[in-house]
Amino acid sequence: MENSFLEFKPLYEWSCEGVALPMKKKDFFSSYVDSKLVFDSVVSLYGNTITNEGGTIYFDGEFHFNNSHLSSLDIGDCFRFKARKGSDTFFSTIFRIVADDNDTARVEYWCSEPAFGLPYDDVTFNSVFLPLRLHSVQYPQKEKVYQKKSGENVVLFANIEEEWQLETEYIPLDWHKKIIVVLSHDYVRINGKNVVKKEEYKIDYSSQIVTDCGEKLYKATCVVRGDVMERNGNC
Repeated sequence: MENSFLEFKPLYEWSCEGVALPMKKKDFFSSYVDSKLVFDSVVSLYGNTITNEGGTIYFDGEFHFNNSHLSSLDIGDCFRFKARKGSDTFFSTIFRIVADDNDTARVEYWCSEPAFGLPYDDVTFNSVFLPLRLHSVQYPQKEKVYQKKSGENVVLFANIEEEWQLETEYIPLDWHKKIIVVLSHDYVRINGKNVVKKEEYKIDYSSQIVTDCGEKLYKATCVVRGDVMERNGNC
């Protein structure tokens, strides 16, 4: 699926290893794939089976994996998911086990109805780990003040919100496009915080990294807004 971070292809179509998606050994991973696929196993980059357990592909194409089944892997280890469709075998995007730190965020996102080519309903959602972080929190305020005849000022209402700078690591351009799609969903949670994109997502082309495969990687930033933290109303 075009807007999914998880792709499955025959092994020969993965001509170059590319950039690995981060994965932590906790919680779970959930993303949409071809609904005709059947989960087979988790394998090393050389095809050796790591585990046959933990993964399920539901009738609507929601792929759900319990990350506790990755306990035998160490920080830095890479792996793929293996799936079958009939007699054909497919291998996923590469994943790499990362440390439980602030440089990788758990991102959950969904819509209340089908959108962006994904068959959402009331209970399904994506849950992925992405190389981005929220930092430099600000607390913008909105208020309305009424002045009495006596000259005394009274706050009619005041809202205090949270805003963060969202910053990615160096990632491929197609990941940036997918993150923009993520931030355009009805509901987005980053590390448990409900957020919406406040300002334009900007890719920084002034600095780049080129991988061994010749792929160019760039950083990007934008401002995201959280829920109202505090509210005072005197209506």
